[in-house]
Amino acid sequence: MIGDAAWVPSGAMPPLGPDPRLGAAPAGAPLAGGPTSEDLLEQVAVDLRASLARALTGLLASAEAADQAIEEGSCLLEGGTLAWRLDVDNLMVELFCDIGLPEPALAHEAWRFALEANLCRTCEGAYLGLHPDSGHLVMTSGLPAVLMLDDSMAEKALTSLARQAREMREAAGFA
Repeated sequence: MIGDAAWVPSGAMPPLGPDPRLGAAPAGAPLAGGPTSEDLLEQVAVDLRASLARALTGLLASAEAADQAIEEGSCLLEGGTLAWRLDVDNLMVELFCDIGLPEPALAHEAWRFALEANLCRTCEGAYLGLHPDSGHLVMTSGLPAVLMLDDSMAEKALTSLARQAREMREAAGFA
């Protein structure tokens, strides 16, 4: 041992997990008198809602429209429905933007274009998938909630996904 640290051979990792010297606390218990994980999750949700409200007020041009979008969990942006949700298990904000269905005459080319875009990752930080109920092509993205607490980051994430979805609709014949 060197000081309090155990020697770890080159290339090996020390075991992961709680430091046994600190003792174990029950799941969800506050650390050293601090907030519980449930308290922190609730605060993240409140702060995220406020950040989205400020970003959407700028994008939708009114606080009323932003409030309605927050209540519904979606809004119309760049000609498509943009929706969001907070995944409480991993504190990620998931974003979804509807692209639609291809024009029947262009269906083969449109689906091929979408699959190539997904495979080649030409959509910045986004993935394409089919909505299980509607069959619509949907563009999705996710960001750590802590990044979305910054108003400008929230606005950029929303507008970027909506813009990319609009560009996909226009380039590939989706309606």
